[in-house]
Amino acid sequence: MGSLFYLTLDVLETDCHVLSRKAQKDCKPRMFYESVYGQCKAMFHINKPRRVLYLPAYNCTLRPVSKRKTHTTCPDCPSPIDLSNPSALEAATESLAKFNSKSPSKKYELVKVTKAMNQWVSGPAYYVEYLIKEAPCTKSQASCSLQHSDSEPVGICQGSTVQSSLRHVPLIQPVEKSVTVTCEFFESQAQVPGDENPAVTQGPQKLPQKNTAPTSSPSVTAPRGSIQHLPE
Repeated sequence: MGSLFYLTLDVLETDCHVLSRKAQKDCKPRMFYESVYGQCKAMFHINKPRRVLYLPAYNCTLRPVSKRKTHTTCPDCPSPIDLSNPSALEAATESLAKFNSKSPSKKYELVKVTKAMNQWVSGPAYYVEYLIKEAPCTKSQASCSLQHSDSEPVGICQGSTVQSSLRHVPLIQPVEKSVTVTCEFFESQAQVPGDENPAVTQGPQKLPQKNTAPTSSPSVTAPRGSIQHLPE
């Protein structure tokens, strides 16, 4: 009962992480040199009598803008690098350490790097985005190595490290490094019946109820789908 729609969508990555659950109107497309674009096919079920909106299946194919096109337009713009690049992980670790040093009480841990780029400025520069979670201990505790945290990501950070080559300075002079970091925390999502997981892993959602007799809710099942990332 209800209507089933088959959708084909052209998509473009924005500056909002899916866990932020922001409305599309509040998100902006990324700069062209870091763009990811593609196409998604989805099935969408609407059952108005039972006040249900549900995404049973989806499939997306995504790819980044080619480096060749980017360098042709802007040869000095940052270029994407592998998320496991040691310099990218170092930039994430150092910028998070700086954020933790300014946090009044809580400590945060790196979950994973979600985007990484490099560029030559006055020296090598690395720009990263990464998810963070609350550490199982506070700053007042000397060590929390024996504790374990299974908490979900609570925010996303943008960090960078820029080294100055200082060619005119004798080699005994240490290389200068600038570290910057900003973090945005996700709004707490209260759990409600039929909403066990955020984003695309959630089950059927009810439409706003009116003064009508209660109806049975469909069983909660996660949507089936995949996201394929192609090379440039």
